[in-house]
Amino acid sequence: MNMTVNITPTSPQPVDNEKFDQFEKELAQLVNAHSMEKYCNLPYHVIAKYLRVSLESLSNTQASGLDFFRI
Repeated sequence: MNMTVNITPTSPQPVDNEKFDQFEKELAQLVNAHSMEKYCNLPYHVIAKYLRVSLESLSNTQASGLDFFRI
């Protein structure tokens, strides 16, 4: 799932997909290294993907709010 943020003069710059890809890869390694997946019975790469999509969604929501409220 790729999400994009519309850039307006008041919007923060979105994180590019390359950074999100690297973040997801490192996050998967971290979750796996600490065996955090055992608490929710999901593979570590699924947890990393979920967290990445959550952060992308938060970024889009923030940008939308800034555009709406002209902050």
